[in-house]
Amino acid sequence: NVFQFGTNNAVTCLKAAELVSRDVAGMDINMGCPKHFSISGGMGAALLDKPEVVDDIVRTLVRNVPNPVSCKIRIKPNIQETIDLIKLIENAGAHAVTIHGRYVPERPRQPAHWDLLKEIIDLKPVNIPIIVNGDVYKYEDISRIKEETGADGVMIARGACINPSVFQPEVVPIYDIMREYAATAINLNNNMKNTKYVLMYMCKTKALGRWMSQDPKGLKLTRSKNYETLVQAFDLEEYYPPFLTDTAQK
Repeated sequence: NVFQFGTNNAVTCLKAAELVSRDVAGMDINMGCPKHFSISGGMGAALLDKPEVVDDIVRTLVRNVPNPVSCKIRIKPNIQETIDLIKLIENAGAHAVTIHGRYVPERPRQPAHWDLLKEIIDLKPVNIPIIVNGDVYKYEDISRIKEETGADGVMIARGACINPSVFQPEVVPIYDIMREYAATAINLNNNMKNTKYVLMYMCKTKALGRWMSQDPKGLKLTRSKNYETLVQAFDLEEYYPPFLTDTAQK
């Protein structure tokens, strides 16, 4: 697994990296998040215009942790600026770079620019692997974006959050995945707010949207504030009866 950092300086990033280095296979620096909370804190896409900070963060991690280091960026206003940044990242010692196929102001409703990703990769600007990201929602998209862009690899974000089985040819029904995830989260005593956030994200399909708003079990998920209610949404009571003790007494 790869641990991704949202960071704005090398010192705090290294402190965080040292905490997780033994538990992860690689480390990635997020330089592409366009959300306000990220940019306002000097993280994510804010780093695209701070090459000195990028260089410092990458070099610091490469020098001090044993894990491979990569960076995820977005397309900059023009191709040459994007290439210059990729070269800087390579020269700083990164082992790979991921390019998200949108400009910073663009959002998911706007198609990713696979054509621009191809244009960048065709120039062979660096010797490290270039991974691409953007609008990969099903298994077939993986081979398609690699073929159309010439990329070395593919990163999946929203597609995997909506249905993690996107990585295999046969799609698993999303409700089955949600139920398994809920069971695992409860068993590991995962933070309830985090668990609910992930499950709600998986519901970003029309069918599950109706399930959440109309089905009694879907409503339990929507309204759940604790695991006691959550287990009822996925028929997990028999596996996790301790969570129902208070309800049973009432």
